[in-house]
Amino acid sequence: MGNAASVMKKPFGTYTVEEISSLVCSLDKEFEKFNFTIIHRNELKELLKEMDISEDKADSLFCQLVAVINNSQPVAANIFDTTGELPPIRFIKFNDFVKHGSMPRYPDQKELAVNLEDIDRNNSILIFISHCWMRGWSGAEGWDGRPHPDNANGDKYKLCVDGIVKVVNSLANGMKECYVWLDFGCINQDGSPAGELKQLDKIVQCCDCIFTPIYDPDHKSWNFPPYGISNWYEQYQAPLWNNGSLGYVNRGVI
Repeated sequence: MGNAASVMKKPFGTYTVEEISSLVCSLDKEFEKFNFTIIHRNELKELLKEMDISEDKADSLFCQLVAVINNSQPVAANIFDTTGELPPIRFIKFNDFVKHGSMPRYPDQKELAVNLEDIDRNNSILIFISHCWMRGWSGAEGWDGRPHPDNANGDKYKLCVDGIVKVVNSLANGMKECYVWLDFGCINQDGSPAGELKQLDKIVQCCDCIFTPIYDPDHKSWNFPPYGISNWYEQYQAPLWNNGSLGYVNRGVI
């Protein structure tokens, strides 16, 4: 692994996404740009510790840097600041999510956001949408110059609507409200998205269900085993689920 002193040329908080990618690639030539997996965790943590960052803080920064690079976001100058006050945990009422007609973006549609403390938890189901962005980097199909979690046709959004309706009807039919947490719509995309992920554990903890939408236009090209599923990780063959480093199950974060 490279020495931190030999690769760090300026304060880390001023690095762009491309520069971070180059920095990490200098430690392991097989790293794929804009994508980290869990096997790289210890190597990156070692680099952070060489920069006199504690192991606990390195853990937090690893998650932040994964989010920064996977979502093609610029690095915020305060990415190493753990003293600042965290923003409220936000959700979107599912009915508003449906009415919007596509995946809302914060702060563009910040009026849809509801703070966790204002939700009636006893009468609501909270669903965490865990997914990989379909247009998160410049080489993605349909890239239009701005990172987006869905394809140009909004197929993942439609899948979310259909799937969450089924989840609510089967698991929470007696609940009065449903709220969803979506990174694109609940984290400030113009601020420090990675910084807000410092409280990712608390966001997941307060949710009742993790919903993972996998859009597969070629689902008819493969079949489940004739005698039933014994390993969902391998036998569910949608490419965005388990094919290569961009597959959902091969990434290092929720």
